[in-house]
Amino acid sequence: MTRNPMLDSRDVLERWLAELVASAVDLEPGAIDVDARFDRYGLDSAAAIGLTDELEQGLGVALEPTLLYDYPTIRSLSGFLTRAP
Repeated sequence: MTRNPMLDSRDVLERWLAELVASAVDLEPGAIDVDARFDRYGLDSAAAIGLTDELEQGLGVALEPTLLYDYPTIRSLSGFLTRAP
């Protein structure tokens, strides 16, 4: 399986993650702070699982359902994902 090229660019990945979070909470992507915790935007557990599912589909990788709790900001999540094989 080919690695998703988005996983090779932390900046591109962070912008995409900000767009996903913004869409989930009905904000503009520019209003999303990559260093703010996801819960700051009101993401509950159901929304977090939905976002993880979107990440799996968009990136083509299997992810743990607790991913957003283990990496609670876009910056920490992108750092994990860009290091993943």
